[in-house]
Amino acid sequence: MINKIIQARVDMLRILDGVEQDVKWHPEGNAAAHSEMAGHEAILWCAEFDIPKERAESICIASYLHDIGKSDTTITNEAGRIVSPGHDTRGTEIAKELGYSPAVCMLIRLHMLPCNLTRPTKRAVRKIIKKLSSVGLELIDLFIVVRSDIMSRSFASRDFPTSMYKVFELGQEILNEPEKEPDFVDGKFVMKYGFTEGPDIGKIKRKANELHQRWPIKSKYQCLRVAVAILKYEGELERTS
Repeated sequence: MINKIIQARVDMLRILDGVEQDVKWHPEGNAAAHSEMAGHEAILWCAEFDIPKERAESICIASYLHDIGKSDTTITNEAGRIVSPGHDTRGTEIAKELGYSPAVCMLIRLHMLPCNLTRPTKRAVRKIIKKLSSVGLELIDLFIVVRSDIMSRSFASRDFPTSMYKVFELGQEILNEPEKEPDFVDGKFVMKYGFTEGPDIGKIKRKANELHQRWPIKSKYQCLRVAVAILKYEGELERTS
């Protein structure tokens, strides 16, 4: 674990050597200095939250490497400000080229997202959780990377966006929700019987599951037929044939 983190630090120092940042957001120094601080912060936070070894390794490596995309994307814009548009995407590509794990690449890819969502919703947060879960990570892992990034600026520029806290607040609500039972009739089953697109699929699915809960209809096909008949009678279906 330690050797991999040290290697990430070495890669970061090599890639970000001489890459400058805008002093408004990063008065602490250039990209390498900032990333060095972020890696140190992540190590402390992983210990504080007692993160399991494998995930902690990914978090710490990603924190050292989170801004490596700035090596290829940093420019001075027309207003004279130093900016690095798309550095999260380019950083992910560089990390893949260097052979870093999918978990590390995912954290680099997502490290800007919690601060950039103007109005976080549960749907958006569920998508983030799903992406993290696909590589063996949890929402707290991304939280540590994002917080380490922000804490690695001088005190005057540690501006924690409201959206960041909202993302993780919604994440806690989602994690605390009771586990939902799978639908008796799902969208694929509806599509199997000829409904292939449009809002009809959702309407039929909801009505069929409602019937299954209220009445002792054990056959999925019978639930589907009755649901379609009711919705046609009520004029709720766009397709009537």
